[in-house]
Amino acid sequence: MMMKEEKAKLPFIVDKRGNIQLKSARTLSLSFIIPAHRGIKFWEGIREGKLLTTKCKKCGKIYFPPKMDCPDCMISDMDWIELSGDAELESFTEIVVKPATFSKYPDYICAVGKLKEGPKALAWLTGIRKEDAKVGMKLKLKPKVVEEEERLAYEFTPG
Repeated sequence: MMMKEEKAKLPFIVDKRGNIQLKSARTLSLSFIIPAHRGIKFWEGIREGKLLTTKCKKCGKIYFPPKMDCPDCMISDMDWIELSGDAELESFTEIVVKPATFSKYPDYICAVGKLKEGPKALAWLTGIRKEDAKVGMKLKLKPKVVEEEERLAYEFTPG
């Protein structure tokens, strides 16, 4: 076992604090497919500019993102409803150290907002500087089609 006082040899490096770390030169690349057939209405809604989600027919609980089965009632009897997108900021943080798949983006804000209809949502908060974001402020959760990346998303904006 290598002691901290010893000089690190490849493939190890010693950081500023003297900690020995294993260094890998390999690039991590992931590709995955997520089954979406039961929740396709959600993604079609995003494409159409709507926020669709599910509500349990038995207990009335609303889920976002949608769930196809109610974990409380253990049933699959769900209604599709449209959300207003109105929300209140509960928490946020600026992301400066990004996962590799987001490294091409500038620093961004992730926020948790409580939707008017009850559930909480986690999404990027755009159109505002971190210094101007305040817990309790009104937000709007909006569907977003990112054509150049061929992806569907949703994000908070001040509102």
